[in-house]
Amino acid sequence: MAQDTDFYKLPRVVQDRFVSATGSVFSPVPIAVRYGGPKTGVAWLGATLAGVIVVLATFLVGFGSLESGLAIHGAAAILAYLVGFFAMAMGVLVYLAYAFREKKLPFRAGVYVFPACLIDARTKSLRVFPLGEATNIAAIPGGARVVFPRGSFDVDADPAATERLNAARIEAPQALERGDPNELVTLDPLYNPRFSSPVGPRDPYTLALPIWAKLPYVIAGVFGLVLAPTIWALRNFVSDGKMYKAAVAADSVASYNAYLARASRYKDEIATVALPRAELKVAEAKGTPEALIEYQASHPGSKIQGEVDVAMRAAMLATLEKAKADGTLASLQAFAKKYPNHKVEPELKAAIHAVFTRELEAYKAKAPGKDKAIVPFVERLFAWAEKKGGKVEVRFRRKPVKSLFRADEFLQKTPTYNGEISHPSKYFDAKHQSAREAQVGAQIVEKFDKGISAELFDYQLGAEVVDDAPVTVPTLRITYLPEWSTHTYVSKNPRGSFVGIIFQYEVEFLIPGDAAPFKWKNDIFKGAALGVLKENEPIGQEEKVYEAMAQEAYKTFLTRFFALWFPAEK
Repeated sequence: MAQDTDFYKLPRVVQDRFVSATGSVFSPVPIAVRYGGPKTGVAWLGATLAGVIVVLATFLVGFGSLESGLAIHGAAAILAYLVGFFAMAMGVLVYLAYAFREKKLPFRAGVYVFPACLIDARTKSLRVFPLGEATNIAAIPGGARVVFPRGSFDVDADPAATERLNAARIEAPQALERGDPNELVTLDPLYNPRFSSPVGPRDPYTLALPIWAKLPYVIAGVFGLVLAPTIWALRNFVSDGKMYKAAVAADSVASYNAYLARASRYKDEIATVALPRAELKVAEAKGTPEALIEYQASHPGSKIQGEVDVAMRAAMLATLEKAKADGTLASLQAFAKKYPNHKVEPELKAAIHAVFTRELEAYKAKAPGKDKAIVPFVERLFAWAEKKGGKVEVRFRRKPVKSLFRADEFLQKTPTYNGEISHPSKYFDAKHQSAREAQVGAQIVEKFDKGISAELFDYQLGAEVVDDAPVTVPTLRITYLPEWSTHTYVSKNPRGSFVGIIFQYEVEFLIPGDAAPFKWKNDIFKGAALGVLKENEPIGQEEKVYEAMAQEAYKTFLTRFFALWFPAEK
């Protein structure tokens, strides 16, 4: 049965005998030997390799990746680093401790086969197997294999040595049974002789281990505790920088959001400059002011406001160009209404001015030129409309018809007087005149609307003029008066008395604040329109006569007035 013996606990004389025997200095000399320490120390380097793998795997997982949730490690990763560094240090320290112990042994580590026993002396703990207990000793390539009930050992031996081992396996038990000290000394290197040299050293060999070999787990723990948080912090720092470079290289909203979701080193720069700039590019790519307006609303106080303003102006100018392409004031006004904060006022004004200039030139090209004051006046009218709006009112003002009342009195004395229905003043009262004003006013509105840019001007029939209050919008004011011409007319069939009328018209086209309004006067004489009467008709046809006279007068007035402003219709 094998016995374990601590070399350093043996008496000095036994220690010296064993050292001398293993060195083949004194008997017994080993029959066979295989040098080399235990493989346990080398195996511990596997722990170091495992630690390296743990540290590298922990370090690399998610490293610098914008898509990985492990790009920046949480505090839990420190534990993984701690385990890895502990394993790394522990493996190296234990390996070195084994190597240190082997190096410090007074003998060469190995397996020695002596005539009496096989001694496993690969460490300070000597395992002694009596050779007589070997169940087999056989030659193997390059050596021999000594087999015991609980294990076997391969040693370097030539055939002759193998034969000696087999012989010793038989002889050793017999020598032990005889118990002859002199014989045992020559067979067993651990046999303690009765007598020893009086002049030799008495103190046994000892092994003084350094602190790192005694307490490797403490050293490894300190190593891990120091490096784990350091590498964790360094790794996160470097990973953050790599993520930043990747985000900048991609230069997209997604990459910057991914960075902000996981990293923080460049958080302020990304959140306030890079990400808003990328989002601005997306908004610009949509090509609409709405996208930029929405962007601006979601980025108040932006650090890149200057860039936002440039992009906004470019988008507004592009949209304005589309509005200009339509060539209408309505499109430009719709643009201004839709984008009240467009900030392209000079360009918009220039576009509006171009429309007004085009329409003005179109009118000037066809203006009759009969009245030299009209074109300059129209130029001022366009200038007003461009600044203040195109509303233009057509208004009438009536003068008192005093002379018609005298005509009423005169007709009362005529033989064909038919009573009150013969009074001409009756047919030029407010009721009749209002109806005529509405009719004539509608014709004027229609003519001017067609003749001077229907798009730019909004001609409307305004209220009756009752005073001389200043106008607030351009106003075409028509003052008229039906006067008795002193002519009288008699109809016998049907019977009736009538008068001739002079229709007096005064036209003023006024622009607020303009010192040179357009003025024009025209008087139109109309005799009694007896042609509308038919013989044998009953009396009481006066209203028909005077209505015909009024209509003819207005028709003549409009023909003469329109001829000043517009070319003759073909």
